[in-house]
Amino acid sequence: LGRVLVQLSRPAEGLPFLQRAISLAPADGECWHKVGSVYFELGDLPAAAAAFYTAGALHHAPLSWLSAAHILHKLKSPKAYPAYWAALKMDPGFHDAWHDLSFSLSSENRHALAEVAARKTVELQRTADNLFGLGNQ
Repeated sequence: LGRVLVQLSRPAEGLPFLQRAISLAPADGECWHKVGSVYFELGDLPAAAAAFYTAGALHHAPLSWLSAAHILHKLKSPKAYPAYWAALKMDPGFHDAWHDLSFSLSSENRHALAEVAARKTVELQRTADNLFGLGNQ
């Protein structure tokens, strides 16, 4: 029911049902990911990051780790970089994770490391956007 309500653009109504599902099956990483998406949609970034982080640990899904990393970076949390690396450890060819990592490092003036990540994005996908990102380091 929670998922259906979210799909009907009623995330606030669906959230309690998703939370109840987690209480019944706390090791369900997919449910944690969905809860993270709902919290994100509702603007509760700390709760979204925590749910995505849990989903990544349980579900072993690089996308959950990347979602956690992206939000944690916005929140200026030191947990952002371990989440990026967790995503990349699971999928070393995960272009979006390399791309976001490069941007995050660059925004913190960590240009040498940002360049390494940017070069990886170009290696994975030689696009104008990736070449711009590398040239902008």
